[in-house]
Amino acid sequence: MTKTLFSQCVNLCDGYLSSKWSQGVRTSMFDSYRRDNSIDPHLSIYHYGGDVFKVETMHYDDSKGCLIGTSSHIGSFNTVQEAQECAEDYLKGLEVS
Repeated sequence: MTKTLFSQCVNLCDGYLSSKWSQGVRTSMFDSYRRDNSIDPHLSIYHYGGDVFKVETMHYDDSKGCLIGTSSHIGSFNTVQEAQECAEDYLKGLEVS
């Protein structure tokens, strides 16, 4: 049985993701990676066990006197390269609009 990237505790910033990504929170359930950008600073790739990669972002609203966050799921993938490509396409789409 081969070990997944997740079970090996691999930092995907070391050779898998472009230099624009940095490692965020690590838990026993997921690792997160954030994309350095000014368009959507909350864009992240979450790496779960079994090498499942989810691209998500947060939208915050503080108009009610407290900060409320809503998560938006952008896509799920089997490889980090597909997740990174999805995130980059998402940013390009935001930049155009």
